[in-house]
Amino acid sequence: MSRHVIVFLLLCTANLYGQEPTASTILTNALNSAGGTALLQGIHDLTAMGTITYYWAGKEVKGTASVRALESDKFRLDANLLTGTRSLVVTRFGGQVQEPGGDSHPISLHNTINLGILSFPHLNLLAALSDSLTDVSLVGTVKIQDYTAYDVRVQRNFPKSFDPVGALTELCKTDYFIDSTTRLLLKTVDMTHPDRTMNQDFLHELEFDNYMTVKGLTKGGRNNLGFPSIAAGNTYFVNRVGPFIRGSQTIPYFFRGLKKEGYNSKNPNYFSMDSKRGMLFNRISNIGKWASECGASF
Repeated sequence: MSRHVIVFLLLCTANLYGQEPTASTILTNALNSAGGTALLQGIHDLTAMGTITYYWAGKEVKGTASVRALESDKFRLDANLLTGTRSLVVTRFGGQVQEPGGDSHPISLHNTINLGILSFPHLNLLAALSDSLTDVSLVGTVKIQDYTAYDVRVQRNFPKSFDPVGALTELCKTDYFIDSTTRLLLKTVDMTHPDRTMNQDFLHELEFDNYMTVKGLTKGGRNNLGFPSIAAGNTYFVNRVGPFIRGSQTIPYFFRGLKKEGYNSKNPNYFSMDSKRGMLFNRISNIGKWASECGASF
C-alpha cells in the first residue's frame, strides 16, 4: 500500500474534530485507540503475563503474575510470590481470594458487581455502549499530571422492580478518564466498600500508562501490513494513529505525533527533515506530484 496516500488523507481530515465531543463519542474514540470496536468484539478471553508488587506493612513484596479473563466480567489474577501463589477470582456475583498459605476469604457481591476486567476495562466500555440500561455522560475535563482528560461517567441502571431503593444502581458507577489528545484511557475511578457493608465508600482508582505499540502500520519498520482495500487501510490509520496527529498544522508537529505513537520507530531516518535522507519528508514533498498524476489539485 502506498503510504503517502494515507498521510495525505489524514492531513485533509485532521481538522474535522474541533467540535466538543459527546460522552459516547469519547468512549468510542477510546475503543478505536485500543484497536476498534470490531477487533474488541472478537475478544472473548485473554491471558497476560507480567510482574506485580504488593505493599504490605510498609514492605514491597514482588513477584510474577498472570491475568486471565473471560468475556467482560470474569477475571482471575495469580501472583507467584516467594511464599507461594496468591489468587484472586471475581465475577459480577462475588469472588474469592486465596492466600499462599491456603487460607481463603470471599469477596462480597457489593465489591464485585462493578469490577469487570480490571486490567482491560475496554471490554467493559464496549458492553456499556451497547446496553440500553447504561447511561454515559460527560462530567467535564480535568488535568491528570501533564494531560487534559475527559471525565466520562458510566452508570448502570436497574429496573425499579429489581432494585427498588437504587442500591445496586448506586454501586454500578465508574468514571473513565480519557486523554483528550490521544484518546487513550488514563484512569478509572469507582468505589469499594468494607466486606460487611455497602454503606461506607472508599475510593478505588486504577491508572493506565506506558502504552506501547505492538504493531505499527509497518510492523516496526519492516514489511507493510496488508489491507484488503485503500479504505480499510485508511480506517485503520485514522483509528490507530489519528489521535496522535489530529490538529497538526506543520510537518514537525505531525512528525512529533507519529513518534509519540511509535510509528516506524525502527527506522532512524524516517522522520529526518533532510530531503535526501528523510523518507516521510520526501514522500510528503511529492504529494503534489502524485496528486497531479491522479488528476487532483489542491
